Amino acid sequence: DIIEVAFATPASTTDMTMQFTPDVVTQSQFITQLQTLQAQGRKVLLSIGGATSTIDLSSSANQTSFTTSLNTLLDTYGFDGIDLDIESGNAITVTGGTISSPTNPSQLNLIQAVKDIMAHYRLIHGKKCG
Repeated sequence: DIIEVAFATPASTTDMTMQFTPDVVTQSQFITQLQTLQAQGRKVLLSIGGATSTIDLSSSANQTSFTTSLNTLLDTYGFDGIDLDIESGNAITVTGGTISSPTNPSQLNLIQAVKDIMAHYRLIHGKKCG
């Protein structure tokens, strides 16, 4: 009942503006397909990253680009939420603190970005971000 669409990826290794373009169909066709799945009671999530994308949220500028662009993608396409599939990059490297109590700026920025995305989603869509 949960469908993950792959992948939103950064514009470049230094620009964390996340991009997503449907494959094979137009944007409007993709949105129609997504809405059909949602009408069937399924949730459609946008997967972020993947094995070949490096996510670097070590700076507040990168965090802002990441958050703003993901909010735009969620709003534009109508996704029900996000799936963090960050397998490579500075954002998940444990170089300070622990998993349960991180101190690394990249980790802290990722946590804050997800909180901001969830708050934006609830404000705009009136429901919880999946």
